[in-house]
Amino acid sequence: MKALLFVVCLALATGASSCGKLAASYTLDSNVYGGAACVEVMNPNIILDCAGYSIIGDGTTNSIAVLNNQNGFTIKNCQFARFTYSVFNGASVDYQIVTDNVMDASTHLAVYAKGNHHEITGNYFGSPRGVYSEGLSYSLISDNQMMGGGVSLVIAQ
Repeated sequence: MKALLFVVCLALATGASSCGKLAASYTLDSNVYGGAACVEVMNPNIILDCAGYSIIGDGTTNSIAVLNNQNGFTIKNCQFARFTYSVFNGASVDYQIVTDNVMDASTHLAVYAKGNHHEITGNYFGSPRGVYSEGLSYSLISDNQMMGGGVSLVIAQ
């Protein structure tokens, strides 16, 4: 199993068009295609710059384009399609930046955020639900376009 994990990490780090674990900052140079949990952030202080490329799912129920449980993660310039969640925090994290991304109408919930000091700015949410935040404090949510026709922002305690 460890050898397989190494191959998956290496594949994502060298620009392959499949999903994997993200262990260091990276800029995409092609679209990424995948299923249930496409990109998993493995370390703190990582930047994922999609450079306008897409992360495209297969429509699997409860699928996640980017799963982040690390502090200091930045994701920018991405386009997401065919995932239940575009950016999902499985744990409470601090200092996450989600900026200049496009989440299309096939996404159920664009951003699920837990923690403190988040910045969610300049995104286009075509999904039925824009941002769901749980226990979010000291955070900025601004300049987003929410066009999904559903609930734009939910703040839960």
